[in-house]
Amino acid sequence: MPAYHVEDVGHMLADDNALAKTRKIANIPLLYIRGYYLSAEPYNEINTGEDIVDEALKSFRSNIFFRNFASKGLADNLLMYCTWFISTCLTIIKPQHAKRHANRALNNLLDPNFPIPGDPDFPDNTVFNAKPNEPEAGELRKYLGCVKEAMIARLLEMVYTDPDGNEMPGPSKWWMSYSKRKFLGKGFNVHPEMAM
Repeated sequence: MPAYHVEDVGHMLADDNALAKTRKIANIPLLYIRGYYLSAEPYNEINTGEDIVDEALKSFRSNIFFRNFASKGLADNLLMYCTWFISTCLTIIKPQHAKRHANRALNNLLDPNFPIPGDPDFPDNTVFNAKPNEPEAGELRKYLGCVKEAMIARLLEMVYTDPDGNEMPGPSKWWMSYSKRKFLGKGFNVHPEMAM
């Protein structure tokens, strides 16, 4: 079974030519995130459909089992970043955490000084082989911060909602079964105080 890739980013953009105009920093395209207005690019304000966060959440449960992932485009690089982040979130959520407590613990991951491509703590600098300059690094941190914020909100909804759509008092055992897995055997370092 092959890994899931971002097959078509066209549905995340205003038009077919928008990908060529999409800003890219350190081999990461700054794609649309639903609910966030990030720049003056047209795709950010008009698209209300599925975004890269939705793609990452949909493909996570199958992609987490792969030890190899051949990126087929820059959007796959962002998918890899999102998959590592989901995995990190699941390691922080504990079975006894209520949703409110898990939200507070995960919000610690929104520290503005998190590692980006080119930093020594970044999981895989071989794929993201372009270190951004100082202004680009700030823009990339802002964008990835928005991705992380959206990911936390949507992941918590999935982890704390049963199949009937009711909120559960604790996290789904099914989702928590993925908490020990690492995508490609790598992931972000989590400081012990974050994993309360």
